[in-house]
Amino acid sequence: MTALLRRLDAVRWNRVHTALTAALGIGWLLDAFEVTIVNNVIGAFRDLWRLTNLQASWILSIWFVGIMIGAYLFGYLADRFGRRRLFLLTLLLYGVFTFLTGFAQGFNGNRFIGCSGAHRDFPGPTRFKL
Repeated sequence: MTALLRRLDAVRWNRVHTALTAALGIGWLLDAFEVTIVNNVIGAFRDLWRLTNLQASWILSIWFVGIMIGAYLFGYLADRFGRRRLFLLTLLLYGVFTFLTGFAQGFNGNRFIGCSGAHRDFPGPTRFKL
C-alpha cells in the first residue's frame, strides 16, 4: 500500500469526504435517472414514431448491450491506463454519438456506440475478481 493510501485510511472523516461522496452519489443518481427515463419514454416514442414492439425492443436492447459492453471494456481499460484518461474518452464518445443519434433517420450504430461510453463511472468488472 502506498503512503497516500495509508494516509487516506488514517485520516478522519471531514467535509472533503462528504463533498466527494455527494458528488459521486449525484453521478450515480443521474446514471440511474437516464435508465429510468429511457425505459419510461419508449412507449411514448413508440406511438409517436409508429414503431412496432419489435423495433422498440431493439432500441432498448441496443442501448443495454452498449452499456454492458462499454462498462466492461472501458472499466478494464481504465484499470489498465488510468481512470482520468478513459473517463474523458468515454465522455467524449458518449456525447458525440448521442448527438449524432439525434440526426439518425433510422436504426444505426450511433446509439450502441454512444451507450458503450455511458456509465463510465462504474468500477471495472475486472478489478473485482472472484
